[in-house]
Amino acid sequence: MLRFLVISLTIFFDHLISVLTAFMSTYKLYYFNNRDRGEICRLIFAAAGQKYEDIRYEDDEWLLHKAEMPLGEMPVLEFNGTKLPQSKSIARFLAK
Repeated sequence: MLRFLVISLTIFFDHLISVLTAFMSTYKLYYFNNRDRGEICRLIFAAAGQKYEDIRYEDDEWLLHKAEMPLGEMPVLEFNGTKLPQSKSIARFLAK
């Protein structure tokens, strides 16, 4: 009986941790204010029903933020503080 209780509690806490981690995860997508390479990422977010912050830069703002981006290019996905560049890499990451 004790073993069953321990196993049940372990499963419960594993599930609770995964739910809390998913709830606390934050996504930010950086791209220009147009549809192009960043659009597939936006569509994946929409299909998954996942909330995210859509940060769109105008052409004149881009030079101010270029140094902050990995490889100096966009789109960039920021997930829990880590920035991931390249649209295909981002799409693969989001699809998983």
